[in-house]
Amino acid sequence: MGLISRLFEPATEKRGVAFSADLMSSLRGVSTAGAPVTPSNATQIPTVLACVRVLAESMASLPLNLMVRGKRGKFRAYRHPLFSILRDLPNDEMTSVELRMIMQGHLAAWGNAYAQKIYSRKGDLIAVWPMRPDRMQIYRQRDGWLWYYYSDDPTQEPDVRNVDNWYRRDEIMHLRGLGFDGVQGYSVIALARQALQMASNAEAFGTKFYENGARPGLVLTSPKVLGDKAYERLKTSWEARHSGIENAHKVAILEEGTDIKEFSIPARDAQYIETTQFKRSEIAAIFRVPPHMVGDLSRATFSNIEEQGLDFVRYTLSPWLQIWQQAISRDLLRPDERKSYFAQFDTFGLTIGNTDAQQKWFVSGMQNGYFSVNDVREMIGMNEIRDGDQYMRPLNMTPISTQTNDIGDDQDGTQNPTN
Repeated sequence: MGLISRLFEPATEKRGVAFSADLMSSLRGVSTAGAPVTPSNATQIPTVLACVRVLAESMASLPLNLMVRGKRGKFRAYRHPLFSILRDLPNDEMTSVELRMIMQGHLAAWGNAYAQKIYSRKGDLIAVWPMRPDRMQIYRQRDGWLWYYYSDDPTQEPDVRNVDNWYRRDEIMHLRGLGFDGVQGYSVIALARQALQMASNAEAFGTKFYENGARPGLVLTSPKVLGDKAYERLKTSWEARHSGIENAHKVAILEEGTDIKEFSIPARDAQYIETTQFKRSEIAAIFRVPPHMVGDLSRATFSNIEEQGLDFVRYTLSPWLQIWQQAISRDLLRPDERKSYFAQFDTFGLTIGNTDAQQKWFVSGMQNGYFSVNDVREMIGMNEIRDGDQYMRPLNMTPISTQTNDIGDDQDGTQNPTN
């Protein structure tokens, strides 16, 4: 690599997101038929697109708050500049939901998500901009410091002189999925590309099957030898009149003793439908998305659908949320702020259950003194009422103490303990 090799070392054995796919290919020693599946084109497989959308949209829809630790609890840090960046507008062109949807989509497909941090002249963080993971390369300097190289053509050797394309570690927010080197996450699409290749081939088969009018592999036979011109005329005429869905099942008129025979097996014998159903369930398992969330209702019932939804929050979303929360603390907060401030997603709306479960939980909380009326009203999106901060005794539902709600100001100056 010339000058690059003397200044930097690749952070992994290979650069960029292709490392995961190359690694798995060498381990398996197999080749796949059809166009190779990559994180860039895998979303053409409907189930992969559904899984990525479920993860990205579910995570982006959750409220994200910057919290501050007070003497008697935690509170929303409204006055901190990062609060508005996380909750409302991370930059001039995107909302918080849009930014997180993009970056979680990158994280689910590529295993990495990157964002450039913009600072004011005073050194305050003022904006965060997403960066495409397929254009990023990571290098480790001889002293151990990581550098990020961003280019429209990641296959080209990085240019040391192009300083605008190089970013220091402290200029980048980097979220990683599962990985083995501590530098990059590995794309689940690259790791499971053989299974996804089969799904892609099944989709291609189905497309071709219906393009041929749901009658694949027809053979026209003639009792006599056809010349080149006659052969081309018959072939062109047949494709023009009988190829494609719009020409399916039209009456065929054959000339001079030409016969038609079905050459290949029907789709039902190839178990096309069973294959697509199996691959849908398998892809959902790869992304750890409940099958009913990608349209597979074969095993969903009224008795287990709610529990599957809770499992999605516990075992699928929760690890991603932890990755986000800790990356925010590491990359967007100063070292001196991490002791007091932290990011937190509000998953209440996804875990509360149905209306009956909500009412039982709220009533139990008020009866046992850990919810006030205003606590409940805030959780369900209603305004506070006067004297609604009273906490009641389980015995006779009288106020525990008139001083119960006087918890003092928190470090961020917020009076309301529920905020």
